[in-house]
Amino acid sequence: MAILPSKFLALSECSFDSTDETYQPNGTGYNRATSKKAFSQVFDLELVTKKLTMETAFELVAWLIDNTAGTHGIFQIENPFNVLLPPLETNALVTREAISESAKAAPAQNFTGLIVGALKPGTFFNFGNHPKVYMVTNSPNANAAGQGTITFTPACYEDVPAGTAINYGANCLFQGSSKADVQSLTASVASGRRTPIVIPFKERGDD
Repeated sequence: MAILPSKFLALSECSFDSTDETYQPNGTGYNRATSKKAFSQVFDLELVTKKLTMETAFELVAWLIDNTAGTHGIFQIENPFNVLLPPLETNALVTREAISESAKAAPAQNFTGLIVGALKPGTFFNFGNHPKVYMVTNSPNANAAGQGTITFTPACYEDVPAGTAINYGANCLFQGSSKADVQSLTASVASGRRTPIVIPFKERGDD
């Protein structure tokens, strides 16, 4: 699966929406605990690059056309918010025990010993066995044995085995697709002109 090259992530801005798609177009509501496929709480990103040279702008446009295929091509983006919420913890965290689908807490281990506020509320992370991205809701405190519990939202999409990697910071990748089949990518051909590119991105956590 293609990852948006990091050289295009020199952003001027990045915004995100949290979209609750619990209710289907027919108006029928579904309970998350009983119907996973009917529920989708996703993070949508809109990345705006800094002004690029025309050569780099067209290189990015070519990459997007080649890898988005409208809304059908799935690709990955590095966590653009890592610079805003850098984790105090940098170790390779894993789940300490199995986590059930619909859980909102993850017992973890391999913190670097006693540490307070290892991951800040709002930090994005995902589990190594499925691509859905989650957000930390309460900062975990780790004990001297390097153990702590991460509380998060939305509820876990899938069962997570004990010993599964917890990817956060720069290691957290968003998986998704373009938000529209029609790509509005504007670039001027004026000599020496620089232009920003907008990349609208819809998370695809169940694929």
